[in-house]
Amino acid sequence: MPFADLGNISLNFEEYGEGETVLLLPELGGSTRTWRHVVAPLSRHFHLLLPDIRGTGLSEKPCGPYTMTEIAQDILSFTRSRNREKVHLVGCAMGSIVSLEIALQAPEVVRSLVLCSVSPEIPLRTKLYAGQRAHDVRTGGMRAVSRTSSVNSFPEGTAIPHEVARREYEANFLANDPFAYAALSEALINWDGGPQLSRIDCPCLCLAGDKDFMWDPSTVEATARALPRATFDVVERAGHFPPLSSPEEFARKTLLFLKNVGQSLNQRPPIA
Repeated sequence: MPFADLGNISLNFEEYGEGETVLLLPELGGSTRTWRHVVAPLSRHFHLLLPDIRGTGLSEKPCGPYTMTEIAQDILSFTRSRNREKVHLVGCAMGSIVSLEIALQAPEVVRSLVLCSVSPEIPLRTKLYAGQRAHDVRTGGMRAVSRTSSVNSFPEGTAIPHEVARREYEANFLANDPFAYAALSEALINWDGGPQLSRIDCPCLCLAGDKDFMWDPSTVEATARALPRATFDVVERAGHFPPLSSPEEFARKTLLFLKNVGQSLNQRPPIA
């Protein structure tokens, strides 16, 4: 697998397809494998870049603490090293928050946003949940929270049978470094970009899983209302991670949005 050494961080990534570039950013504890069910349909139309963010997958896992600003800067450096045009960002859960932070830091880089399982702020409930998990994995390792995470994230009734999805998810989740996972959890807790969302002026699609236990459809719809050019939609039979629990529906809605954005934007200005 290729790696991008950016000077301060080394990121593992995967690359597929041709066309306009789409950068896919996974959930907390996720990796390039988050997108394994949607790479085929998306790569038939777009050039895909799938990085593991710092502390995840095969990317470098520096000692914490981490910040969302720092994580976004990693991805910006990676993007500029691989691509000289604007990109579409597709994020899932924490990957959506990273995408918002990138759009705030460098709007000239972003063509559009697909924000799946997203919130306009980090609610107190999420802060308490993530903070407790950070503590639990530091003291008991990833196995201390893996089953709870998979059961919450893949409820009964998802498009991919929930027990199948849970087994796949847990195998990857357990491979995380617990200290890096804790540092990422705390970076999410401390993100404060929500009040600035009205500054993001690119086309956005906010997608909610209809069975999401953490950021339900009303939360995702509130994000869409906070963004000037956003639309809201629901992925049926999906939990907190629609690319894993309802990949066909997620890919269909994402492709439709990206194609519509591409048709409305005929020029692709280079990144300044």
